[in-house]
Amino acid sequence: MKITLEDIENEKKQDSVPAEEGSTEASLSRDRDLSGEEIARRKRVEGMTKRERLAYYWEYYRIPALVILVIGVIIFAVTRDILNNRPIGFEAELFSAQLYETEEFRDQVAEALGMDLGKEDCQISIDLLFSTDASDTTSMYTMQKILTRLAAGELNVIVGRQEAFEHYARVEAALVDLRTVLSPEEQAFYESRYVWVQAEDFDGNLLDPLPVGVRLDDAPVVDEMAMYPGGGAILGIVGTKEHTDRAVAFLNFLFGRQQR
Repeated sequence: MKITLEDIENEKKQDSVPAEEGSTEASLSRDRDLSGEEIARRKRVEGMTKRERLAYYWEYYRIPALVILVIGVIIFAVTRDILNNRPIGFEAELFSAQLYETEEFRDQVAEALGMDLGKEDCQISIDLLFSTDASDTTSMYTMQKILTRLAAGELNVIVGRQEAFEHYARVEAALVDLRTVLSPEEQAFYESRYVWVQAEDFDGNLLDPLPVGVRLDDAPVVDEMAMYPGGGAILGIVGTKEHTDRAVAFLNFLFGRQQR
C-alpha cells in the first residue's frame, strides 16, 4: 500500500474535525475513538516502506521535533556559557612541555590545590613553543603575548627550559624572589635547586641576582608524566599575581610534597 503526502493531509484534516459540542456520542466514546484512531494509524504505518514512514512521521512530528531541538540548543549554549565563565583559579604556562594526559594532569593539580572545578577553572597550557628567532613572527608574537600576560598578572606559574625561563625571568619583577613566598621548611628543601637570575630594570640596568626559579630535574611528578624528557625544566612563580599560595602548592605537588 502506498501512502502519499496528500493522504496524510486528508487524514490530518479528518482528525482535526471537532465533535459537536454536547454530542452524547462524543462525550461517551472519546477515549475509545482516540484509541481506535491510534490503532488504525499504527496499522497504516506497518504497511509502509521506510521512505513512506519517514515522510509520515516528518509530516506529523516535525514541528514538535524542531521545538525540542531548538530548546536543546538553547540549554546547551547557556550551560556552556556558564561553565566557560568560571573564574580562573590557577593558570600555568608550560613552555614546550610534553603532556599526553592534559585533562588528567589538570584534575590532579586542581585536587592538590584544593580547587572545586565546578566553581573555578584550572588551566594548564602546553601549546606554546619558545624561540628567540626574530624572523619567526609567530615566536615574536608568543613572546610578546606572555610578557603582556605577566604584566597583567594572568599567570600563576611559568615552566620552561633555561633559555625560555631566563628570557622572562630577566624582566624586572616578573617573577618573585622565592625566599619571600616559601616557608623556612620549604626554603631548606628547595634551596639547593634555586636558579638565580640577574634581571634588568626598565632602563637596562642590571639588578642584584635573585632566586626566582626551582630546577625540576628530580621532581617525581614531572618525571612520571615525562613532561620534559632529558630534564632542564625550571619553575618560576609570577610576581604580579596577587595570590602566590596556589603557585607554591603547585611546586610542592610536582615534588610530591604535602600541601602546607
